[in-house]
Amino acid sequence: MIFLGSILAAGFHAAGLSGCAEAPLAGTVPTEAPAWVNSGSGVFNLQGKDALFGVGIAQGIRNRALQVTAADDRARAEVAKLTFHHLSRLGTDLETSKSLAKAGLAHAIIYDHWKDPSSGTMFSLCRLDLEFLDRLVSAQGLAVQARQPAAAMSLAPADAGPARISAPSSSPATRVQAAANPPGLSKEDLEQLVKAAVAGAMQAQAQTPKPEARPARAGSDVDEPPAKRAERPDDFALVVGIEAYQDKDLPKADYAERDAEAAARHFLALGVPRRNLKLLKGSDATGGRLKGYLESWLPKNVSGDSRVYFYFSGHGAPNPESGDAYLLPWDGNPEFLDASAAPLKSVYSSLGRLKAREVLVALDACFSGTGGRSVIQKGTRPLVAVRTEEPAEARNLTVIAASRANEVTGSLDEEGHGIFTYYLLKGLKEGARDSSSLCGYLKPKVADAAARQNRTQTPVCRGESLSFE
Repeated sequence: MIFLGSILAAGFHAAGLSGCAEAPLAGTVPTEAPAWVNSGSGVFNLQGKDALFGVGIAQGIRNRALQVTAADDRARAEVAKLTFHHLSRLGTDLETSKSLAKAGLAHAIIYDHWKDPSSGTMFSLCRLDLEFLDRLVSAQGLAVQARQPAAAMSLAPADAGPARISAPSSSPATRVQAAANPPGLSKEDLEQLVKAAVAGAMQAQAQTPKPEARPARAGSDVDEPPAKRAERPDDFALVVGIEAYQDKDLPKADYAERDAEAAARHFLALGVPRRNLKLLKGSDATGGRLKGYLESWLPKNVSGDSRVYFYFSGHGAPNPESGDAYLLPWDGNPEFLDASAAPLKSVYSSLGRLKAREVLVALDACFSGTGGRSVIQKGTRPLVAVRTEEPAEARNLTVIAASRANEVTGSLDEEGHGIFTYYLLKGLKEGARDSSSLCGYLKPKVADAAARQNRTQTPVCRGESLSFE
């Protein structure tokens, strides 16, 4: 693990924290970066909650997994320093501050990543809610002091690309700054706190129980599609749903096969001939069959007048070293992704090479490695910086995905479907005319349903609008 002797962590104007210096580091951050990169470390308000946000960076590391790890540790170190600044206002002694910081940092989360495409520098954002830290302080019998309202944190939506932050007119870029080391906190202390934060995060991941799914009701309103439209003889659909995997140690992707069955019925209603639709469920959805249909069956049958639908409901997985995203077939193994899973970029390339007039890709999977419809190699950290974008040559693709790369997908137990699939099909049933109107309908619906489950899930829509007429 790379530690803090040569930290180049991004910093900030720490609102409400005394003693947070603004010591500039060598170099600059490009202005075309997510908003949090240019905001730096400090106290911000996100979705109504004040939190400590630490920004860490890693430069000059070729191995992607090590680079992400270094950036994450440096972001945690920034949060550790900010935690000490916060506690210093309460008059706690050094040992009490260390104890409280250690307990608090075990609950800090890595919230986002961004890699500068020009320099290869990796940025990591770590978050620790002040509400949790205040509870720890109260448990020690200390008074929690009132603080100034924090500025709002701006997070760029992944489907819109990085936020464009305008630099001051006098400067072509925004200078990176770091928080000062708190008095009495040594480099060794900081390293120990970061180690404790990593251990706490790994322990929390291992101990998080999978919630028991409530029995689904007999039927959902999206199980039956709208009235069938006129058949379109050149259209094709490849539909994949995998709930239980060959590897019994992998968690189930709840309702994934039911999702696929309902999606297939809706594609038939859109005019896809039954002979042109292939539904792969469970053990039928092997890696070999998925590859065969993508690379052989579709290319041999699709014409220039075709509209193609590709739907996948099941587990996604990130490669911790490369950051590439994979779709996991029934016989896939997260330990050997290259040999057993379908690289998402290869799926996009295969679909993009089709002679089809247009292709719709709908993915009810996630790639964060932190649960939901996502798995990761044992012993590795979740929330690697995952690449899920389609290749530039795949210009005929319209992609609608269940969540951003760093989020977790969820299900609606009362409907017996994934949240994303439910509102995808609901939008089609209610008459969405094209993919743009469908995205406009489902994005707020999915976000609201996830918020009621105390999660964040933001569907991603990319590509040209595709008509369903």
